[in-house]
This record gives sequence, C-alpha cells and structure tokens, in this order.
Amino acid sequence: MLSWLPGQRTGFHDHGESSGALTVARGALRERIALGRRAGPSVPVARGEVRSFGARYVPDVINASAQSAVSVHAYSPPPTSMRRFGFGPGGRERVVTETAARW
Repeated sequence: MLSWLPGQRTGFHDHGESSGALTVARGALRERIALGRRAGPSVPVARGEVRSFGARYVPDVINASAQSAVSVHAYSPPPTSMRRFGFGPGGRERVVTETAARW
C-alpha cells in the first residue's frame, strides 16, 4: 500500500524481473508509460481501476490532484531491483539501478 501526497510521483521506473498490478483505493492518480524510447501521454487511473503490468513496463505514476491518494500494489516474484529512467536527447536512458537493500 502506498500513500500519495498531492504532486508526489515515482519518476519513470521498472520493477526488475517482476510483473504486478496496482489499484487505486482512494483518490485518483495519473500514469505515463515509456513507449519505446519516448514518454507517452498522461492518462488517469481512477479509484477502483486496476492496472496490470509485465516486467518490461516503465511507468511514471503521479498524484496530480489536490487531495491525497492511496494505492495497493502486488508483485510476483517479489521485486529485488528497480531501474530508474530519464529522457535525454537520444530518448530513454537508464539513470540508476536500485536494489531491495536500499528500500
């Protein structure tokens, strides 16, 4: 379970070799997905909506509202690493890899 303050975001990231799903339990979120080397449009994730994803999924999730939000996440297998990404002149590039020991 994650709580989201207004304006809080994840930045573009993956979940290592894990697949998963999320649902919004309170409030609403927005999500952008890296489409190849570019960022796609921001789309709403409403309360009760479920998003499932595979290991190569690279989202940026944000609470773009003025209210707090809560989401529930499940992963399989449990994540052991997370790669964070940025976008430069050549498109998407890995910035850093975090391991579970840093969480």
